[in-house]
Amino acid sequence: MAIIKVSKIEEKIGGTGRMIGAELGEIVSPGDIVDFEDFISVSNSTIDEFVKVFIEKYGVESFRKIKFQKTSPLIDTLIKKAFKRRASKGVFKSETINVSGKEQFRFSPEFA
Repeated sequence: MAIIKVSKIEEKIGGTGRMIGAELGEIVSPGDIVDFEDFISVSNSTIDEFVKVFIEKYGVESFRKIKFQKTSPLIDTLIKKAFKRRASKGVFKSETINVSGKEQFRFSPEFA
C-alpha cells in the first residue's frame, strides 16, 4: 500500500488534466491511498481519465480497494460520477468505494 500524492504527479507532468489522470491511473494500485492535498488543477477530465485507466487495468472490483483522502466536495462528486459512468459499462454487482476516508458510496448499473 502506497500513498499517492496527486499534487506531486501534477508537478512532475505539468500537462493537461487528462495527462495527469492517465498517469495517476497507471501509478495507483488496488489498496493504495490517493491523497488530493494541494492538488489545484482538479477537473472532470482528470478524474474521469484516472478512473478509466485504472478500471481498464485492474477492473471495477479493484477500484473499491482504493482509499481517497484530503478530497473536496467537488472531487468527491467527480469521483462518484466518473465511477458510475465507467463502471456501468461493465457487468458487475453493486460496488462500494471509499471517498474522503469517511463515507462509503454504493453504485449499481441501474443508477448509471
